[in-house]
Amino acid sequence: MLIKSYKSAFVTLFVVLLVGTVSAVAVNAYRRASEVSLALSAETIAEISEKTVQRTVAIFEAAWTDLEVNELAVGGRDILAHQEELLRLFWRQIHLTPQLLSLYVADQRGSFVQAREQPQLVTRVIDRTAERPREALVYRDRDYRAIAHINGGGLYDPREGPWFQAARPDGRVYWSDVYRFSTTGKLGVTASKAIVDDAGRVQAVLGVDIALESLSEFLGEQRIAGGGAALILDRGHRLVVWPFHLRLKPRPPGESGEGLPEIADLADAWVARAVSTLAEGRVNPVDGLPGELAVSESGGARYLAHATEFPPGFADGWRLVIVVPEAALLSGAQRLLGESFVLSLIILAVAVFVVYRLAARFFEPVERLARNAELIRDFRFDAVQPVPSRFREIQAMDRALCGVRQGLMALVKLVPVEMARELIHSAGEMRPGGEVRELTLLCCGISGFGGVCRRLPPAGVTALLTARLELYSRNVLRQRGTLDQYLSDTLMAFWGAPLAVDDGPARACRAALQSRRMEDRENARWDLPGRPPQSLFAIHTGPAIVGNIGSASRISYSAVGENLELAWWLRELNHRYGTRILVSAASQQEVEEAFWWRRVDVLPLTDLGLELPLYELIDDRATALPAQVEESVAAYELALDALLAGDWEAAEGQFRELARTDPADPSVRLMLRRARARDLRICPGGDVGLSGLFGPPAGLPGS
Repeated sequence: MLIKSYKSAFVTLFVVLLVGTVSAVAVNAYRRASEVSLALSAETIAEISEKTVQRTVAIFEAAWTDLEVNELAVGGRDILAHQEELLRLFWRQIHLTPQLLSLYVADQRGSFVQAREQPQLVTRVIDRTAERPREALVYRDRDYRAIAHINGGGLYDPREGPWFQAARPDGRVYWSDVYRFSTTGKLGVTASKAIVDDAGRVQAVLGVDIALESLSEFLGEQRIAGGGAALILDRGHRLVVWPFHLRLKPRPPGESGEGLPEIADLADAWVARAVSTLAEGRVNPVDGLPGELAVSESGGARYLAHATEFPPGFADGWRLVIVVPEAALLSGAQRLLGESFVLSLIILAVAVFVVYRLAARFFEPVERLARNAELIRDFRFDAVQPVPSRFREIQAMDRALCGVRQGLMALVKLVPVEMARELIHSAGEMRPGGEVRELTLLCCGISGFGGVCRRLPPAGVTALLTARLELYSRNVLRQRGTLDQYLSDTLMAFWGAPLAVDDGPARACRAALQSRRMEDRENARWDLPGRPPQSLFAIHTGPAIVGNIGSASRISYSAVGENLELAWWLRELNHRYGTRILVSAASQQEVEEAFWWRRVDVLPLTDLGLELPLYELIDDRATALPAQVEESVAAYELALDALLAGDWEAAEGQFRELARTDPADPSVRLMLRRARARDLRICPGGDVGLSGLFGPPAGLPGS
C-alpha cells in the first residue's frame, strides 16, 4: 500500500470525494443554466419595464385628474373672488401628490392664483383688475397656517407663459417638453388646460408643474441584474430621467447647463455606448423578450440594451431603456445553481462526516496534547485537561505531560514565575550572576511573632503563619511583584526585576494597603487566645544587585545590597513609631499625590552623611481622610518641623498638646521625650540608635 499514514489516507479520500462532488455539480449546473438564463432575464427586464412605465403614467394621470377637478372648481367664476377656496384646493392636491410642485390658474385679464410647494411652501395671488397690479405672497407651514406675508410688484404676467399660450380651446391637455424649472432648478414638465365658455372662448387656463426627481429615485431603487441601469429618453434621444448612481461628465467652462443632457454626457461609458447603439437602430429581435434589443461592447464586456415605448397620449416619444451586462443574464440560472449547490453540500457533508469520524480517533487527541504542551509552556496549569484515548501512545504522552505539569507547579512555588519561564525557555545552563537594578522593596512580617509562638499551640502558629504569608504573597503577585525570600514570619518582595516596571512604588503601596485591609478583616474573626497580632510593612526604593544568587548546585533568584538591609530595618522601626506601614522618601516622592501620608521623622544617616525622611502610609487617596485624622497629621508635621529646626520649647509644647489629645500614639510620646531631652541623638526609653542603622541584629539578612 502506497499510503502508509492515516493522515495521508484521510486527505486523499477527502480530496477524491470533494472533486467528484464539484464535478457533478458543475456539469449539472452548466447544462441547466444554458436553458433558462434567457427566459429569466426576459422576465426580469419585462417586470422592471412595466413597473417603471406604470409609475410614470400614474404621475401624469394624477396631474391630469387634478386639472379636471380644478376645471370643475373654477368653472366660469371669478378666480380672484374665490381665491381662498382655490388655494386650499391646490394646497390639498399638492400634499396628496408629492410629485406636483405647483398648481395655478390665470384668467384673460392676467390675474393669477398659485399654490407652490418648492422651493418654499407659499401661496401667490396677482390681481390685475386695478390700474396697478398687486401681488401678495404668503409663506405657510404644511398645515396652511400663515408664517409671513410679502407684497410683490406683480411683474409676472402669466399670459406670456408658453403654458398659457399653448392651451387649446378644444379642452385637451397640453404637455410641455421636459425643461428645468427656474425656481428649483429641477427637471420636470408642465401640463395646462383651457377653460372655455359656451361660445368656445378661453376664459382661464389651469396649470400644474410636475417634478421628475421621484422617477430618478424610483429607477435607482430597481434591482437590475448585474448592476444594470434603467433610464428614460425623449424623442430626441436626450436623458429625461436617470438613476442617481449614473454620473454625468462635468460640463466645459462657460457651457450652459440649462438643457437636457445628451447620451454622450454620461460618464459611465458602458451605458452611453449601449444606449447609443440602440439609438442608432442596430437592434436584434430576441425570442421571449418584447421590444428592441441592442448588443454593445465596452471594456472587453458585452452589454444588452432593451427599449420600451411609452403609451401614446402624453409624454409622446418617450422610451424606457434598460442596460444589462450580458454576464448578468446568467444570474437567472443561480436558482438552479442553488439546487446543485445543495446537492454538493449533501455529498460534501457525507464526505466530511466520514473523514472526521476516522480522523477524530487519532488527530484530535494529538491536537489536544499539543494544546496542553503550549499551556504548560505558558504556565497556565489550571487550563490543562487530561486527554483520554484508546491509543497507548497517546496515553503515554498524556502521562508524561501531566508529570511535567506537576513538576513545574512545584517549581514555581520555589522560584518566581518569570524565573521558571526563563529556565524553561533558556537553551543554556543557568549560572550564578547578577546586575544592578533600581528596585522597590517591600518587607512585611508579623509583629511580636516570638510572643505569638509562646502563647499559641504549634498548630495555631503554623495556621497563622501560613495564612499571613499567603496573604502577603497573593497581594504581591496581584501587583505583579517578585517574591524574593521567606524568613520565619517575614517576606521580602521587590518590583523592577526580572521585568522592569515604571510604577513599582505605587504597586508596593497598594500591596501593603490591601494586605493590611485583609488582615484587619481576618483579625475581626480571631478566635485564638490573646490579641491577634498585626503585620508591619516597610517600602523603600534604591539600587540593588539582583540575579541568580547561590552556588553551582543551588541557585535562587534574589536581590542583595545595603538597600535590602535598610528595608528590613524600616520594618523594625514600625515598633518605635507605633506605625503599620513605613515608607522611605525615595519611594514616597514618586507616589506622593496618590496616597495619604504622615511625615513621621527624619533620621540622620551619619555614616553616609545623608538624611532619611520617613513617612507613614495612611491610605489611598480614593478614600476620604477623616477631618480629625487630617488635623492630627498636620499638627504632628508642624511639631516635627519645630523639633528638626531646634525650636525645643515650641516642639515640646506642640507634642505635649498632641499627647494630651492622643495619648496612645507612640510616635508622639517618642518625639515629646526627644524635645524634652533637647537632643535628637538621645533616644530615651530604648529608642533605636541611629549610628548602628546598618547593623541588623543576628538572624536578619546582612547580619
